[in-house]
Amino acid sequence: MRLFTKSELIERVSRFQTLLQTSEIELALFSTNSDLFYFTGSIQRGILAIPATGEPLYFVRKNVARAAEESALTVEVWERRLLAKYCSQFSVFGFAFDVTAVNDVTFYQKRVLPQEGKIEDCSSYLASAKSVKFPSEIKLIKEAATINNNIMKRVPQLWKKEMTDATLLSHIEFVAKEEFKHQEMLWTRGYNMEAGMATCVTGDSSLVPTYTDYPIGGRGVSPSVAQGPSNEIIKDSFVVDFVGTVHGYNADSTRTFFTKTPPDYIIKTYNELVKTLEFIEQNMTTGTTGEEIWNRLTHYIAQYDWHDKFMGLSQKVSFVGHGIGVELNQHPVFAPRQKMAIENSMIIAVEPKIFLPNYGIIGIENSYEMVDGKPISLMDDYKNIADFIIS
Repeated sequence: MRLFTKSELIERVSRFQTLLQTSEIELALFSTNSDLFYFTGSIQRGILAIPATGEPLYFVRKNVARAAEESALTVEVWERRLLAKYCSQFSVFGFAFDVTAVNDVTFYQKRVLPQEGKIEDCSSYLASAKSVKFPSEIKLIKEAATINNNIMKRVPQLWKKEMTDATLLSHIEFVAKEEFKHQEMLWTRGYNMEAGMATCVTGDSSLVPTYTDYPIGGRGVSPSVAQGPSNEIIKDSFVVDFVGTVHGYNADSTRTFFTKTPPDYIIKTYNELVKTLEFIEQNMTTGTTGEEIWNRLTHYIAQYDWHDKFMGLSQKVSFVGHGIGVELNQHPVFAPRQKMAIENSMIIAVEPKIFLPNYGIIGIENSYEMVDGKPISLMDDYKNIADFIIS
C-alpha cells in the first residue's frame, strides 16, 4: 500500500530542507519509525538521508522490497560501504537527538561517516517541519477523529454498574479495534514516552501523580505500568482520554462521564471548565504563540476557586495544548517559553483539566484544525454536562 504520492513526500522533504538550510547541517539522517513514515510512507528498517539540497535517499536493511512497494521515494539497499561513499561528500551531519539512540549515532560516526565529520542536532527543524499539516495528513487525522467521536458515543453503553476502570478500558479498546478499525499502535515522541490508545480513570486513584508528562497519571495496575486505570470500581465519575489513530495519524480527545447527577459544585466546576476551553479557543489565532496563550490562560483562571488545582495537584504539568500528527505529542505547545506561533493547517489538541481532591478529575479535550486563522473543532460538542450523565 502506498499512502502518499512522490510529489507530496518531496514537498515534505523540501519544507524540512528549507529549515535545514538555516543551519550548518549538510545531511540529515533519520532512523526512527515515525520520522521514516513521515518522509517516506514506510517504516522498513534503515536510514533516510536528506541532504540540505537535492534528492533524499532511503537506505533499507529490512525489508527492501516492501519499502519499494510502500514508498514513492528512491530506495537503496543499505550497504555500509555504499552508504559511506554517499556520506563522504558531506561534512556536517544531523541526527534527531531527541529520539535517536546513542548507539546508532556512535555506529554511524565510527563506521559510516567521514572521520572529520561533525554531528549536530536537527530535531528542532524536524519538529517545525511537522507542525503544519499537508491535506493528506489532515484527511487522515479527521478520519481518526471520527473514531474518537464514535467511541465517546459508545462509552455510556459500555459502562455497567460495579465495573472497574480497567474493565471499561478493555471494552473501549475492543470496540475501537473491532468496530471502528483502530490500528492499535501509535507513536509518541521522546524517550520512555509509552502510551496506549486510551486511558480510563476514576475517583482518587485518578489524582495519583506518576512519571509521565501527560496531565492524567493514575495509579495503574502495577508499578511496571504506573499510569492509567487501577482496577478500581468506577465511582461517581470517570474520565476517558482516547486517541484515535488511522494510518499513523492521531486525534486526541477527553470526556468526563458522570454515573449519577453530580452535586452543584461539580456542575459549577464543569461549566467553568467549558468557559475556560472557550477562552482558549478565542485566543487560538494565527500568529499567537504557545507562551502567549499559556500566560493569558493562567491570568484568566485566577478568578476560579480551582485555579490552584488546574493541570494537577502536588505535581502539575505546565502545558494545556499540543500539536498532533504522526506523533501524539508534537509542536506547537501551549506552555511557558514556547515561541512557535500558530499557523493555518496546524492540528492542535487542547486539554484543560481540573484535579479535585476526594472526587477525581474533571477534564475536556478537543482536537482542532486551524482554518482561516481560527480553530475548528474535530470533536462533537462538549458543553452540556447533561449529555455526559449516563446513569
